[in-house]
Amino acid sequence: MRLAYAVVRDEPPVVILAENIDVLNRAIAVRLIAQTPAHTLTPMDRDALRAALLDARWGDAVARWIAVTDVPVDVYEDIDVVTDQTISADSATIQIQFSPLFEE
Repeated sequence: MRLAYAVVRDEPPVVILAENIDVLNRAIAVRLIAQTPAHTLTPMDRDALRAALLDARWGDAVARWIAVTDVPVDVYEDIDVVTDQTISADSATIQIQFSPLFEE
């Protein structure tokens, strides 16, 4: 399984996890950008963010939001999800013994 996620480097940091980059972009739009109170923005920034969101120009919206709020957002896509099936306790023990740390 592969996922996409974003780390909003705010206080406290926020992590948004999604099944793919398209869903992640929509989640950032709904859960982060659209939650910005309009009165905290200049009319120009408010209108630009609204237009980008309504036109589904996610990249433009995120870039503008970062510039306006000075809060970085790191986006990662196509990340492997590690499960018990991919690294079981038994296989981890075996793999560790043959890792560079155990080489002489």
